[in-house]
Amino acid sequence: MMKKIFIVLCFYCSYAAAAEDPLVGGDLRLSYSRELQRAHFTIGSEFVNLSSSTTSVLGVGPRAGFEYGLMDRWSIGSNVAFAFQANGKQGALFYSSVNGTLRYALSGTAMKFTSIVSKKDGESVYVSKPMTQRRATVLVGMDQLFLNGSTSIYPAVGATIGASYGFGLLNREAELEVRYSALTANDNPISMIAFCANINLDF
Repeated sequence: MMKKIFIVLCFYCSYAAAAEDPLVGGDLRLSYSRELQRAHFTIGSEFVNLSSSTTSVLGVGPRAGFEYGLMDRWSIGSNVAFAFQANGKQGALFYSSVNGTLRYALSGTAMKFTSIVSKKDGESVYVSKPMTQRRATVLVGMDQLFLNGSTSIYPAVGATIGASYGFGLLNREAELEVRYSALTANDNPISMIAFCANINLDF
């Protein structure tokens, strides 16, 4: 990306020097700026295994989320998901959930930058696209599940920890995530392991 910007600057600097000739005329001045992109949405799906002391249920369903970069490596986010049973009563709505997480990027960044080269009149002569990055993160947060029981809905809440890895896919960023949650529902301990796949939508 920086190589492209350097080439564009060299070209326009050469043009500006030629423009000083009275036969050509004009005054070309270039400015460089960067726009910070902090937020993005995600869509995807998750596969979960929810276990208690007496039973274990598998579920799969859609997932959507939002992430906001606080600093270069830190970000906060939230996700909503719905899971349908993959065993037992297959296809039955298993639970709906919402969570909040704090992420730290071990590699890559929590934010993106767009580089812009403009002329004196404000016209852009070069705009870079945010580059997809291979980002690895760790996360901590809280999960809130609403379990569909046979007679009523049972809330389950608890802490979650996990890790994710992002990579380029079809000119967008894809991300794989694994998460472990220790939950409590009606004073009964429940553990959940979730495997998630997301596509990031630039915002």
